[in-house]
Amino acid sequence: MPGQRRPGPDHPHFAYSPIVERTPWRLPGGARLAVVPVISLSYYEDYPPPGAQQPAWLAGGVGPRNEPNIARLSAREYGHRVGIFRLLDALESTGFPLAVAVDAMTADRYPWLVAHLRARGAEILAHGVSVTRMPSAALAEEEEREQIQWALASLRARGVEPRGWLGPEYGESPRTPTLLAAAGFEFVCDWCCDEQPFFMANGLTAFPLMADLDDAFAIAIRGVSVLAYGKMLQRAFDQLYADGAYSARLLAFLVRPFVIGQPSRVGIFEEVLARWKEQESIWKATPSAVVDWFREHPWEMSARRSSPFSLEGRAG
Repeated sequence: MPGQRRPGPDHPHFAYSPIVERTPWRLPGGARLAVVPVISLSYYEDYPPPGAQQPAWLAGGVGPRNEPNIARLSAREYGHRVGIFRLLDALESTGFPLAVAVDAMTADRYPWLVAHLRARGAEILAHGVSVTRMPSAALAEEEEREQIQWALASLRARGVEPRGWLGPEYGESPRTPTLLAAAGFEFVCDWCCDEQPFFMANGLTAFPLMADLDDAFAIAIRGVSVLAYGKMLQRAFDQLYADGAYSARLLAFLVRPFVIGQPSRVGIFEEVLARWKEQESIWKATPSAVVDWFREHPWEMSARRSSPFSLEGRAG
C-alpha cells in the first residue's frame, strides 16, 4: 500500500549498500579479483511431487513432453556421467580449486560421484533436494525445513559437512535465509546482487554469483552462442579486474556439466580459464575461502566518494 514502503529492498535480509560508499576491499596478496567458478550438479525428476515448483526452462531436449521426458532426463544424466569430469579437469589443469553444488537426490543416487569429488578435494555446497523442487513462497515452512534437512543429511551421509548453500535455480522463499541460518549454514549463494560478499541480517554471509554469466541462463535461455558466451566471461573479467584496482571484486558464476560440459562447448571454457591462469593479481579461491577472508577483512561503509564510479574518479 502507498505510504507503507520503507527505504531499501522489499525484504528484511539485508540493507541497501551502494558500492561507491564502501571502503576499498582488499584481497590476499593485493589481488584485484577473486575468481570462483562453481559447478552445479542437480537431479531432474520426471515425476516430481504434486505442486512442486519448477523453473520454466529446465534446459535439455525440445521442451515439455509426456513422461518419461527422455530428452530432459538424458541431458541431466549426461552431465553426471560425462560432462562433470570435463569441467573438473578444465579447472584443475588451470589451477582453479573445485567447488561443486550437489543436491540431495544427486548425493543419494550417485554416491560414487560424491566420493570422487571428495577425493579430488572439491568443496561441496548444499544444493537443495532437486532442480524440480525449487523453494518458493508456495512451500510450507515445515516442508522447506524438511528439504533443508534432507539436503544436509544426504551430504553428511557421504562424509560432507557443507558450509554453504545454493538453492535450486537460486530459488528461495521469504523465510529461506532464516531457516538456513538456523540449520547451521554460514553462507548462501542465491543473492546475485553484488560484486563483493556482504553480511546478511541473520548472521549469514552472502556469496553473490553473477547470474548473467550462468551458462544455462546465457546459452539455454537467451540463446547466446558458445563463442559469445566466452566473450561474455572475458569481458566481465576485464571490467572487474579494472574495477579491482580501486576495490577488489568477486567473479563467481555457475556452470553446469550438461551445458558447458558438452564437447562442442567445453573448449571455450578451457580457453577462458587458460587466459585467466596467466593473469597476475587474481585469487583462485573456493567459496569458503572468500567468505572466511571477508569475515576477517570486511569492507565498511564510508561517506567518501572517490571510487571509479564517482564523477570525481572519471576521466574527461
